[in-house]
Amino acid sequence: SPFLTWTAQPSPHDDANTDPLINTVTPTPSPSETEPNALSVCIRYGGTLMCRAVTRHGCRICWCPGPYRSEGPGFGSQSLARLRFPPASRVGDPAQQSATAELLPFLERGVMLDSSGHGIFGQRLCQGRVYWRGPANAGPRNPTHGPGAAHTLPAGHKLERDRVEKLFDRQLFMQQLERYRRGEDSLPQHQVTLCFGEELNPGETADRKLITVEVHQVAVEKMVDEELEIQNSAFLLLEPLLPVLPEAGEVYPTPLALSPLYSSA
Repeated sequence: SPFLTWTAQPSPHDDANTDPLINTVTPTPSPSETEPNALSVCIRYGGTLMCRAVTRHGCRICWCPGPYRSEGPGFGSQSLARLRFPPASRVGDPAQQSATAELLPFLERGVMLDSSGHGIFGQRLCQGRVYWRGPANAGPRNPTHGPGAAHTLPAGHKLERDRVEKLFDRQLFMQQLERYRRGEDSLPQHQVTLCFGEELNPGETADRKLITVEVHQVAVEKMVDEELEIQNSAFLLLEPLLPVLPEAGEVYPTPLALSPLYSSA
């Protein structure tokens, strides 16, 4: 089989002996997550995680109910892994299952995602509309905001057919991460969300969308996790030195050394 194996999530609506996803995919060794450009891919139907995979440097995600038809080479890295959308039968809600089944044929050619040291690039090949949001279209950021400060929500952009677009800029992420370490910016975002057949507007949750795909570079996520671990460790070290706040209804006594300054005449 030309398709890479998904790590399928268990579903109460699957029959373990007749799961079409399992029966049509030949198991292959999982790629190492230590690859410098490894890409994590998660597919959700109606916000529910259906399957996940990690590819070495990108993938092509498509709906292919029958034998895969080879096409000409696309952009980016050679020999991109091919990932198949799970069947709509995995969806529990009947109305959502029907709508998902109607959408999947429009995603037959799918999208191509390439991961490199420059970032993540996407190309829409399918007939169905694809919208995306991520740090590359998050809008202007205020560098004067400290860690944890709110910044502009990512906007939803349409991925034009056959056009290659940068979805994640790794160099820009590294610059923002350095500003975060200096306390000049919030922790940069690193995840890209693709929404198939429906618009994805700023601040809108993807949980109610029929089909969404979340992607990020594994190496970048590890950097984010390391920064959060350092931040948590620093807090634990400083916690004994922080003043204890009074509970509700409790008032601190005025320090004796300061009482003459703050006492009423």
